Amino acid sequence: MKSFSFALTGLTTSLSLLIGTQAAPLSNGTLSNSTAGASCPAVQKTDESSYFSVVGVQGTGVHPRQELRELEQDAETWNIFLQAFARFQAMDQSDKVSYFQVAAPFGTWDGVDGDGMLGYCPHTSNVFLTWHRPYLALFEQVLQLKAVEIANEYPVGSARESALSIADRIRLPYWDWALDPSNSSEGVMPPSLRRQSATVTFPNGTMGEIPNPLFQYRFHPLNYDDFSALAEFEFMYWNTTIRLPDNGTSITAMSRNDLANKRATIAQPDNRDSLYKLLTTYQTFNQWSSAAGGSEIGSVEVLHNGMHNMFGMGNMGIVEASAYDPVFWFHHCQMDRLMAIYQYRYPDTWVEADSQWKGTYIWSVGSIQSATSPLKPFHMNALGDMWTSNLVRNWTSFGYTYPELASNPSNTTLTTTINKLYKSQTQGLDSSNTTDDGYSGAVTNNSAKATDWNAQVKMPADIQVSYSVRCFLGEPNADPSQWATDPNYIGQVAATSSPRMSSNVTFTANIRLTEKLYMKYQAGELTSLTDEAVSAYLEENFHWRIQALDYTEIPRSSPPKGLNVTVFNVAIEIPKDDTDVPEWTGLQDFRPEIKGNPPRSLSSVPLAGNTDGWNATSGTWHWSNVAEEEGDAQLPPSSSSTATLVTTPVGTVTPGPGEAVQVTTLPNGEKVTQIVTVVVTVTAGAESVETSSVSPTSTEAEVSTPVTTPVGTVTPGAGEAVEVVTLESGQKITKVVTVVEEVTVFLPAPTA
Repeated sequence: MKSFSFALTGLTTSLSLLIGTQAAPLSNGTLSNSTAGASCPAVQKTDESSYFSVVGVQGTGVHPRQELRELEQDAETWNIFLQAFARFQAMDQSDKVSYFQVAAPFGTWDGVDGDGMLGYCPHTSNVFLTWHRPYLALFEQVLQLKAVEIANEYPVGSARESALSIADRIRLPYWDWALDPSNSSEGVMPPSLRRQSATVTFPNGTMGEIPNPLFQYRFHPLNYDDFSALAEFEFMYWNTTIRLPDNGTSITAMSRNDLANKRATIAQPDNRDSLYKLLTTYQTFNQWSSAAGGSEIGSVEVLHNGMHNMFGMGNMGIVEASAYDPVFWFHHCQMDRLMAIYQYRYPDTWVEADSQWKGTYIWSVGSIQSATSPLKPFHMNALGDMWTSNLVRNWTSFGYTYPELASNPSNTTLTTTINKLYKSQTQGLDSSNTTDDGYSGAVTNNSAKATDWNAQVKMPADIQVSYSVRCFLGEPNADPSQWATDPNYIGQVAATSSPRMSSNVTFTANIRLTEKLYMKYQAGELTSLTDEAVSAYLEENFHWRIQALDYTEIPRSSPPKGLNVTVFNVAIEIPKDDTDVPEWTGLQDFRPEIKGNPPRSLSSVPLAGNTDGWNATSGTWHWSNVAEEEGDAQLPPSSSSTATLVTTPVGTVTPGPGEAVQVTTLPNGEKVTQIVTVVVTVTAGAESVETSSVSPTSTEAEVSTPVTTPVGTVTPGAGEAVEVVTLESGQKITKVVTVVEEVTVFLPAPTA
């Protein structure tokens, strides 16, 4: 494998455009009379009449962005960093480079006009990661200049010189949510993100408590009109950003940071395993970086989605408002770090031209964007030249690097570092090394024959709400809000979306089962690691569920169209040491017999007449697998059907010769055989009802309670009967039906 060397294409142009230009100076509201020193320009009011030059941190050298917990260990740097972050947040919200304006979801920024309410950020795009590089550089640029302001407030002399030296090195830190926590009792989410206040030492030497700027952003003021386009959420009433609220539609919602930490900690092994696979397996840059890239093993964009969804209906979970939460910046700094590591490891692949599956503020659906497309709205200089993916390829041009890359390591050294950071204890299950008692073991570093087990998840990227597929080894809690912290939880594959986003993208990602299976083996729940034993265990114990961002369950009996989960195993070769990485060596053996144990709860009965996503009329989320344009019947999915399915959609009446016999296996395992046309007059939320056998001529009892407002006209024909059933809600269902055998029928309930 080649060692990394910076691509020089476009770099000369980049440097020539930057020479002689400075970032437009900034406003801080209260300006120090001190100068910024030789290494940085003075801080003044932002010039709104010219373009803002996004250049990162220039003139101070290239310094590493540090992991958030590592940065906190340097008390002096941490002290200035916290005050700089707080001062950044305190900027006048009307200033172009204020925290508020940089994070704002909608509207023109730096003179770059657009159309629509989608914002500039491209999701499900080949330039998803590269667009964020100048975005982060902009944030870091302002943050570092705020640090310089603070350093210049120290007394003249050695104190100021030391503070300025620290300010020169300050860069935006990253949060490595895949890293095994050094202190397991603290969890994965750093305490610095969860404390409401912070102790700092001010430049004059006094100590004091300040509101922790990493905990939340406080709007000053909160303007409802800024968020009126996001009318389905209540955060336009929240004076601060909120994380993982119990109720995302509550005006008085509160952050639950400790629960967020618990969720992040439980998710960490799956995030680590997914990241390790992505960093050690070659894919094209488009495949690796984007949900739309067509990868068969996953992308870092999909991995990124899960961290947004982890915060539920808080700001981080709402795509358009996520950048207000300070954690957004540390999360996306981590994403840029992963991109830099991948670039270094695989330098020959980069952004390839591709069509855009989603529209943005400046790009239309179907437009072709490439490595030379302008990353609007980020200007390189006051002349208006734009950054492109090619021009941001060398991250050090913005004045930063990362600890793993700072020494320009060989690829062998970088591989060893990746193994130490992210390789799990169990890389494969060895079914050939069997002891006398019939037990087999795990394979770590042995170059042995081994098997890797995964759940492959295929799911649509956009159903107009963020959602996840969650996997378990063992029955999950009956309460969906507890799934992310369930003892049987393995991991998730997530999609971020909103009512303003739509695409036809279906992506693939994997959830690794191997290590959790070995833990079950160690606990005695799995008695052997042979392929046959593991497959049988998974048939009985592997579960998967679908969950919306608001913690509610999306019924598996009516999933978003195109969603599917299939377990597979594959041969894997384990290297002898950390200078190399594991590699799949065989074909994937898919196991469709492992169905993931659909819930037996009647809450999974499908809802008829809905369309996927948000229904503005009823004010609720609706889910449907019905393909209305194809006229598919919306019925519970059948694992085996011996007859032609009825093709007439539910809600119309077509009795007579056109009907067909249908055999359907219900989620609870029962089978229904019917010749039936259903007319429904109930409201949403109807569950199952018990029906009795109805003969073609026995109608007296069934018609004794008439329905006064039927949907359509109900006229039984020869060999048919009218059946009226009273639901638990008191509503009536009227059907023209011939029942071949006595069954329990699951009846769908339409919404208004």
